[in-house]
Amino acid sequence: IEKDLPNILRNWKQVSSWHKPFKYFAAWMLPCIITAIPVGIYNLLRFGSPLNFGNEYQITITDMTTMRLPSQNILPSIFSYIALPLRFIPTFPWIGIQPIAFDRWQYAEPMIGGMFTLSPLALVGIICVFIMKKRCRTHIAWQTSVIAIIVGLVLIVFDSLKAGIGWRYIADFAWSFAIAAAIGISLLLEYASTLQSENSLHKKTIAYTIRLLVAVLLFASIAIAVLSWFVTGREDSTLRFNPNLWFAFRSWMTLF
Repeated sequence: IEKDLPNILRNWKQVSSWHKPFKYFAAWMLPCIITAIPVGIYNLLRFGSPLNFGNEYQITITDMTTMRLPSQNILPSIFSYIALPLRFIPTFPWIGIQPIAFDRWQYAEPMIGGMFTLSPLALVGIICVFIMKKRCRTHIAWQTSVIAIIVGLVLIVFDSLKAGIGWRYIADFAWSFAIAAAIGISLLLEYASTLQSENSLHKKTIAYTIRLLVAVLLFASIAIAVLSWFVTGREDSTLRFNPNLWFAFRSWMTLF
């Protein structure tokens, strides 16, 4: 063992099973730590704790120093952020505000839907991450997806507990899910490309169906995003702040 020790130390990168996971973990965490240090110092100097970001001292509709999210509202809040269904209406813009009811009062802005109903393609991408795990050529893609999903879930819980329900708060965690979804959609399209290259009508049909599905879901997400600008009842409604644009766009969309 003593004779082999120098060789083991020389080749520790190859023989160590924890080296690559440690490098990957460091690549994720070091930027976070470097960014968190000055922010933590600022929080300590201003609010007395590195973990106190001053959220409770903002001037808003309620006293944030005493506000606590009722425990029975936690799961409905998380569900609303993730999968609040769309509400279709017969008049322009054909999408309406979806009412959210809680057993006890909490802050809740009007929303038209949750993250995955606003962007169903993202949901497909995340599902593909798990279904097509074996198609990942490197472990980094899989690990990145899992970490991104975990980070997104943590942020959803944090927003639910600290901020309540807000349409704009979806941006706090949607970026993290988007990372995983992008990897999943890439795997799905790569699979479709593989099927298309084979000399089989059945497999080619599946390949074109997959691509059509991705395109339809993408344009559906874009359509929902555009129409959401004109939804009445939202706090920053276009009808309220720019009625000329609202009526002009409605006239274009209701010509036929």
